[in-house]
Amino acid sequence: MGGIWMLFRARSKEEIARKYPELKVFNKRPSWMSEDEYQKIAKRTYDIDEPPTGWLKYYVDHPNK
Repeated sequence: MGGIWMLFRARSKEEIARKYPELKVFNKRPSWMSEDEYQKIAKRTYDIDEPPTGWLKYYVDHPNK
């Protein structure tokens, strides 16, 4: 089983969890994630105040896929 990692610009972890309850939210980068991996993920940072785009929009629009 895998997952998709993304970064959010938000005021708190709770704010993300309220808006996207289906996501599991972490406060910091996991120890196994390299700096290179983190930088790739950081290129697709989502702003909590903006409408979802890309993968996040697809996920919100198709929650059972």
